[in-house]
Amino acid sequence: MYRILGIAPTPFFSDRGCHVRILEEARALTRLGHEVTICTYHLGRDPEGITLHRIPHIPWYSKHDAGPSWHKYYIDMLLTVRALLSGLRDKPDIVHGHLHEGVFIGYFVSRILDVPLVFDLQGSLTGEMLAHDFISTRGLFYSSNRFLEKLTTQMADVILASSVGAASYLQDDPDLNGKKVHIVPEGIDVRPYDAIKETETLRASLGISRDDPLCVYMGVLYPYQGIDALIRSAPIALELCPALQFLVIGFPHVEHYRQMAERLGLGERFHFVGKVHYENVPEYLKAGDLAVTPKDSQTEANSKIYNFMAAALPVVAYDTATNRSLLGELGVYVTRGDESGLAKAVGSLAADHTRRKDLGEAVRRKAQEEFSWMEVGRKIVTVYEDLLRGRG
Repeated sequence: MYRILGIAPTPFFSDRGCHVRILEEARALTRLGHEVTICTYHLGRDPEGITLHRIPHIPWYSKHDAGPSWHKYYIDMLLTVRALLSGLRDKPDIVHGHLHEGVFIGYFVSRILDVPLVFDLQGSLTGEMLAHDFISTRGLFYSSNRFLEKLTTQMADVILASSVGAASYLQDDPDLNGKKVHIVPEGIDVRPYDAIKETETLRASLGISRDDPLCVYMGVLYPYQGIDALIRSAPIALELCPALQFLVIGFPHVEHYRQMAERLGLGERFHFVGKVHYENVPEYLKAGDLAVTPKDSQTEANSKIYNFMAAALPVVAYDTATNRSLLGELGVYVTRGDESGLAKAVGSLAADHTRRKDLGEAVRRKAQEEFSWMEVGRKIVTVYEDLLRGRG
């Protein structure tokens, strides 16, 4: 049995992608008999069965959505103190840092405690900041972030990359030699999806006929996730499937995107439900007929695809290494950035009931047979064992 100190520099738990990985890894490790404590911000829900140590309440900071913030600099200092105090008390065997800031904090904690540091990598820190327009590719902030990003990869004793894309930008680093980078993809539990037998009530509450094909988008509502591209290109999809409807699950900026759809005459086609609690996601996805993920990133994971597969939804996605590593030959792929191609793929798939059904059943089988959170937990424990054996 290992004692694991997790460091999550984020308002955990906030019903979004990277938080799901943190949560389900902790649950899997706990079910395997290990003790997990997660140090995190003062914000967020308290998932059942997870031990959390939070920093003191900061009344003026209430940001739950993804993306960088200047406030994080001093908040992460508080988190460093919180993690060190937890570590001195609990005496962990492993420090498991989530995201780049978690590794930076974890480095000091792990060295003081004299235990190994694991970096749970979900994408490029600089890439995230660029995607959120927090920095530009010119100037001091860009170069300093690139330096810090490289530095954090050197701090960790081992790196767990959540996807092929997340690992790819490390492969050219001669200091890593690929020896301490392990690709540990995410998982999914199909049981909550299989338990849902009736979806007509939810569709009716949204004003969607049982006969209208429903395309699901799920993710944070930022341009880099592709929501803008989806709304702009929707008229092309509707030419191919006039009955097509869209369900948008995510936050923030819900009103902004609702107005965008209305300006394009799509107000009756797009149904925005805002934030949906992680536990309720299966009900909404099972109400759909197909899914789309126009996220244009070469380095980040795309964990929503696991949920789409578990819900038996065929998936239209940009053609990236990460998406192909999950969907294989069962994905409906579009060239990155091709909005017209995206719309045509969505429209043609929506109009083809037989193809939708066949692909949906195939991705559901793949999710059950190949992806499991317990298997993710076992892979992580194997990494822990190798690390500790090397130190022993």
